[in-house]
Amino acid sequence: MQTDERLHAAYLGSSIEDANVSCSVLFGQICIRTAVCLVRRGSNSAGFNRKVELMIDVHSHVLLPIWLKAASTAGEVPPGGTPEWSVEKHLAVMDRYGITASVLSWPRATHFLKGQAARDLAREINEELAGIVTQYPKKFGAFAALPLDDLNATVEEAVYALDVLGLDGISCSSNIDGAYLGDSRFDEWFAEMDRRAVTLFVHPALPKAVDQVASGINAAILEFMFDTTRMATNMVLSGAKRRFSNIRMICTHAGGTVPYLASRISVLEPIFGAGPNRPVQTAEQVLEGLGTFYFDLTASTAAAVLDALRHLVPPSQLLAGYDFPLMPETTIGPAIGQLERYPNFSTEERRMILTGTLASCFLGSPQRANWRSHAGGGRRVPPHEQCPRRLGKRWIALFADLTCFFWTKLCEKLSLERSFGYAEEAVQRGADRGGASSDRSVDVAGQGNACGLPGSRNFAAELLSRAQGIRRT
Repeated sequence: MQTDERLHAAYLGSSIEDANVSCSVLFGQICIRTAVCLVRRGSNSAGFNRKVELMIDVHSHVLLPIWLKAASTAGEVPPGGTPEWSVEKHLAVMDRYGITASVLSWPRATHFLKGQAARDLAREINEELAGIVTQYPKKFGAFAALPLDDLNATVEEAVYALDVLGLDGISCSSNIDGAYLGDSRFDEWFAEMDRRAVTLFVHPALPKAVDQVASGINAAILEFMFDTTRMATNMVLSGAKRRFSNIRMICTHAGGTVPYLASRISVLEPIFGAGPNRPVQTAEQVLEGLGTFYFDLTASTAAAVLDALRHLVPPSQLLAGYDFPLMPETTIGPAIGQLERYPNFSTEERRMILTGTLASCFLGSPQRANWRSHAGGGRRVPPHEQCPRRLGKRWIALFADLTCFFWTKLCEKLSLERSFGYAEEAVQRGADRGGASSDRSVDVAGQGNACGLPGSRNFAAELLSRAQGIRRT
């Protein structure tokens, strides 16, 4: 009995020791991972202000108190309310994600008003935008809002916003009361914008029959994309895009479904025509027209979208955009990361998307030259990039995984050595007493070995061989 008790004690000692080693393995892995995180943080504390490429956000919105008041009075505030916005909060988000400058807009600002009320609201919003740009000329630009229910008032406000307030361009919606851009009723307005070579930022709106087709799905998910596609297609098939070719039109959200459908449109238009009283174009003319738009990449930085865009336009016609505050700031980092990981853009092409394309859209806006000098040729490194450039995030993760692997193997080896020690001691004591105790000691030795870490089971045969050798002697 005394030998069996010692054998059980040896077995329990091995189990406890193995449990301690398992805890050591886990603790060691936690320590290694923590150390890697501290290395990342430490490298960032030294390199947070390191200068890298600029980044300009072309798709950024404002929710001004004057608009919120007018919308509330008209019953136009969405049921869920609107996101909280202020200039200070916007600047803080830009700083967190390394955005050098943002172009503010609110394209459908007056859609719920008509006549003088729409004119007054557009004027107030544009003057507020001009005030923000004046206060922060190195951080903000702005596209003017227009009273789109009245084309004479639209032209008048556009001239005032560009010539007097010095705003950077015009914003409008893809359709105006159901009429899509490209319709002949907008020709006078477009002729003035073409004469001035205006940058026109076109944001999707709800289609006229949205309640019949949306199926209860939020319009931002599908209908906005389709409405942008209708607008761009109508601009090309109506011939307006060619007639007013000096207007730099920005299609938001990567042009909706335009990159995917461009080839189909070009194939079918020569067969079915461009619409009543419109001349039929060739497939080449259609593709050429669709390829004259600029496209922002708001919520559209997945590889499949970028691949489709690359077949339609060069990188010099792509722009960065993040749709804050209507899109939460948590979407900004992943969008930046997707664009930077996309393998088919060179460094120069990526730089063009982040800054160069937008700069070409603002050739008539000399104050925007300050954006580059403000950042000293670079921007602060945002949180998603906070790791040493020389090693890179993937190399650090690989280092951590390898370190954890070797730490685990080391602990397994220590566990095995202890298991052998306990087992051999138990068998030796059992052999000294002989008989059943010796047989019992071999069983306990095998059990003691099996209770170790998974790798220790590979050595069961060796351990039992040692135990049986001791018994025979």
